[in-house]
Amino acid sequence: MKRAIKTYGPRTAEVPTFKEAGVSARLIHVPGDPDSVYRLYIKREGCSIELCPSKGLSVRDTTLSEQQIFWDAPLPNLPNPEEINLTGEMVVGGNSLPGSTWVAYFAAHVEMLGLKNWGMAVNNPEKELHCLHGNASMIPITEISVDISGGGAIVEGSFLIHDANGCWPPSELPPLFKVTKRIELPPDRDTLLLTDTIKNVSDNTLFPDWGYHVQLRPEPGCRFTIPSKSALPRGGNTLPDDYQIWHEAPNPPKREERGFIHKGNRYDVQFPDGSPGCETRLTYPDSSGIRCLLPPSPYVMSWFSCGGADDDEFLWPDASKWLHRNWDGVGPEFGASSLDHDGDTDPGVIVKDLKPGESTVLKILIEPFSRKNK
Repeated sequence: MKRAIKTYGPRTAEVPTFKEAGVSARLIHVPGDPDSVYRLYIKREGCSIELCPSKGLSVRDTTLSEQQIFWDAPLPNLPNPEEINLTGEMVVGGNSLPGSTWVAYFAAHVEMLGLKNWGMAVNNPEKELHCLHGNASMIPITEISVDISGGGAIVEGSFLIHDANGCWPPSELPPLFKVTKRIELPPDRDTLLLTDTIKNVSDNTLFPDWGYHVQLRPEPGCRFTIPSKSALPRGGNTLPDDYQIWHEAPNPPKREERGFIHKGNRYDVQFPDGSPGCETRLTYPDSSGIRCLLPPSPYVMSWFSCGGADDDEFLWPDASKWLHRNWDGVGPEFGASSLDHDGDTDPGVIVKDLKPGESTVLKILIEPFSRKNK
């Protein structure tokens, strides 16, 4: 059963649940979300996937094999795409930073970043502000297709990126990239498979500066590992002995964030289509965990964050707080270039420019593992 569903807008109606072969799909409005914003839920026994069409089809709460996969996002509700201003300022650590407001819309668990800039906010040589993490996770997909058959589900949708910082409504400028998203729950496996296709739809050769956040659910003492030849703390310094271990905030409400850049990663595990991937693992104290397969990426960082609820680390310019939940999360952060624009990437992985009409395909696979099949 395949259906096209309108997913965004003031006249969007909730879609009655439709089912086939034990799989259901439903588009609903969640209290507290803007009136025009809806979420899509795909469910079958032991599995539930929440998707956010208004945020570029980002992934939120997900259960696979009855196991919670991701963190609790800092924001419980989704932003209104028509009110997002990525060029605005936030006060971060006491300093006003233009282009840093992406964090105020951080409401999902797997988000595509970029595509003109996926890293920290920066001015390019022409003094144009490229905002923190770009706008790929802020553009709504107004229509998606949902195919549930054979006990599995496939959700697909696409959006255009017109400029570096604009979100919604679309810019009058010609589009730069078309992003096609495909989210799959296979019929025979409790796995989340994401496939993103980035196509250059402009008349010029462009660099697809993509990136991703994947925020997994932590437990005290859990270990996140990336098979790499080397790992160093972001910003330098000595690698601590506990660089693979997540722990609760030592000085709440202060948030602690640690990042470790990995190079020489092993891409020796295959995605279902045979393409190469790097198998990262989050292992809990009981030896169960979550495996996350990453595409070849010049920049790969293991990211650990804890604490932060009601702290004054992030403030609006009027000094009001926006964060009321801990940033308790762990997982990979990876992209086509260096997060800090310092060139600190793996020389063994290169992302090429895309000529007009050319595309690149990126995949992420996420699934739990138990003690028996670790």
